[in-house]
Amino acid sequence: MCCVFLEPVNEDRSVYGSHSLHEVTMYYPMRAVRTKRYKLIHNLNYRTPFPIDQDFYLSPTFQVWFLLL
Repeated sequence: MCCVFLEPVNEDRSVYGSHSLHEVTMYYPMRAVRTKRYKLIHNLNYRTPFPIDQDFYLSPTFQVWFLLL
């Protein structure tokens, strides 16, 4: 017989994310945290321009998004 114990839902849960680089030459570190009420994305290297990689720029998804601007 199997038992499942459910924990009470905590409304104060947080989700964390981290991004450091896409390629070796494209260093753009970011950290993020999100709660039900707030979202924060912190660009650690905010003084440099945001690099867009060629494989992303040439993708059909980006091209459609770019045309919608």
